[in-house]
Amino acid sequence: MLFTKKYVILLLLCLTTAVAFAQNKAALPARFAHLSDNITVKENTLSEAFSKQEGQNIDFNFNTSFNFPGTVISQKKVYDNLYTIIVRSSDFNKAMMQLSKQLKADGTVLYTGKIFSNGGSDGFSIVPDGKGNYLLQKFETALVLQDCHLQ
Repeated sequence: MLFTKKYVILLLLCLTTAVAFAQNKAALPARFAHLSDNITVKENTLSEAFSKQEGQNIDFNFNTSFNFPGTVISQKKVYDNLYTIIVRSSDFNKAMMQLSKQLKADGTVLYTGKIFSNGGSDGFSIVPDGKGNYLLQKFETALVLQDCHLQ
């Protein structure tokens, strides 16, 4: 009986150690840490992107502190009223920007999208501010992207 107790205690110690080491994740770098949490963007900055074709370079000057240069890797008309463009930046560890343009029934245009870097801990959502402009709102990728490891 004493022999079995020793092995059970040893097994529990091994399992506890394995669980403790499994919880340690390397912290992801914040690619946009130097930027403000909210950046105002003019609508024409976003609308100009849809004049570019796949393979063309584009340079988003969101403000004096945030320039997002890149190459259009996809530009599609998804529906009659929905267009989507994807830009891979040459900066921010090859960050990606997905931007959608929706033509609403009342004639207005709505832009939405995200900017994030693979392996980064932060990114931006593109949302309307209610005043005719748009905001880049910072988010943590861990709260948006699902952690999925296929084996």
